[in-house]
Amino acid sequence: LPSFDVGMVLLGRLAVGEGHKGIGLGRDLIIEAVERAADAGLLVAAKFISVDPIDESARSFYAHFGFKVVSGDDQGRKYLRIDEALAVFEDSE
Repeated sequence: LPSFDVGMVLLGRLAVGEGHKGIGLGRDLIIEAVERAADAGLLVAAKFISVDPIDESARSFYAHFGFKVVSGDDQGRKYLRIDEALAVFEDSE
């Protein structure tokens, strides 16, 4: 990447109620969030989406969709290029 700052869209935490887990709602939420982040990224010149997973289960969830760990970040932030995120979800629909 060039030596200047690159825009990133930070997603808020996504959650599915205990009684609704395992039926694909989390996947639906992340697809919707990525699509909206991609639209916002066009307006603000962002190239990445980032998330701050709350626990190991959330880290695994995001890793399943290709999110990578931000090296050197001890809080566990993950990121994915917007174009890669869109490609992941196009292939999975």
